[in-house]
Amino acid sequence: MRIYIIRHGQSEANLDESLHKSVRDEDIKLTQQGQVQAMKTGDWLGGHFAKLRQGDAPQKIRVFSSPFERVRHTRELIMRGVTDKGAEVEIMVPDINLREKSHGVYAGYSEEELRASFSAEYDYYSGEMKAGGERLYKVRPPGGDSYEDIEHNVDKVIPAIRAAEADGVTDLVIVAHSRSNRVLIKQLTGKSVEEFFKDPSQPNASVRMLEINGPGPAVDKGYIFDPGLQSFTAQLNAGWKQGRS
Repeated sequence: MRIYIIRHGQSEANLDESLHKSVRDEDIKLTQQGQVQAMKTGDWLGGHFAKLRQGDAPQKIRVFSSPFERVRHTRELIMRGVTDKGAEVEIMVPDINLREKSHGVYAGYSEEELRASFSAEYDYYSGEMKAGGERLYKVRPPGGDSYEDIEHNVDKVIPAIRAAEADGVTDLVIVAHSRSNRVLIKQLTGKSVEEFFKDPSQPNASVRMLEINGPGPAVDKGYIFDPGLQSFTAQLNAGWKQGRS
C-alpha cells in the first residue's frame, strides 16, 4: 500500500504566528496562496492516480485527515483535483489524533515576549529544547503538547492504517500537519528520536510517500511532489537526505 503524507497549504498563522493569541488553532484558515498550493497538489495527485489506473491492478483510495479548518480546506481542494481526473475516493471522518502539536500558553508569543511574561518557566523550557534528543522530545510547554504526546496520538491512528491495507486499500492519503506528520512517519518507519530531529519541516501541501507491505515497518520514499517547485522534488529530497545524515 502506498501512503501519501500531505501537509496543509500555507495558513494565516504561517505568515503571522501571533495570530495564535487571538484565534483557536483549529480555526486558523488557509491563505489564498495556501489554496493555490492545495489545488496544484490536487491536480498533480489526480494525474498520478490516473497513471496508476492505466494498468490492470485495482485501485482503492482512502483519505484520513485532521479536523482542523486549514486541513479540511486543503483536503477538499486536493480531492477536487483527484476526483476531477476520474478517481473514486473514500473520505473517512476526520481524526483528532492527527491534530497539530499545541504550544499551550506559549502559542503566538515571540521569544522576547516569552522571556518577559514567563521568565522562570521559559528558561526551563528553552533549556530542555536546546538540550535536544529525548529531552526535547518529551518537554511540554504549559498547557501544550510534547512530541511524545503527539506520538501517543498518532499511535492510535496506526491500527486504522494497518486495517486499510488489510481491506485492500492501494493508496492511502493522509492530510494533516507538519509535526504530526513527521511523528507519524517516525512511528511507521521505526526511526529513532535522533533521526526524527534531523528530518526538516514538511513544506506546505507537499507530498511524501511511504510504502507498507505487511506487518513490518514502512519504507520512506521521500518527497514526490511540492507545489512550490511544480516538479518531482529533487531539491527537497536532497535536503531531506542531508538532514538524515
